Amino acid sequence: MRAVVERAERTEPVVNAFAERLFDRALEQARQAEARYATGSGLPPRPLEGLPVAAKELHAMAGRPLTNGSLVRRANHRGRTRP
Repeated sequence: MRAVVERAERTEPVVNAFAERLFDRALEQARQAEARYATGSGLPPRPLEGLPVAAKELHAMAGRPLTNGSLVRRANHRGRTRP
């Protein structure tokens, strides 16, 4: 996951593909998953666990801005996640 984050950070200034970066959250979730598997908890992987995912800002995520690409809407935060 660190390699994916590092690559995204290097290329993002040129590509400008992300409205918001949640790299710290992704790294923390990767650490948690690694800890679950290292302890042999027997829990199955969650959907998409271990896969880096970029989501279009079109979909609401709880507590995150939903701007639809407009700075005018940058204070528009959602209370819950919707697919």
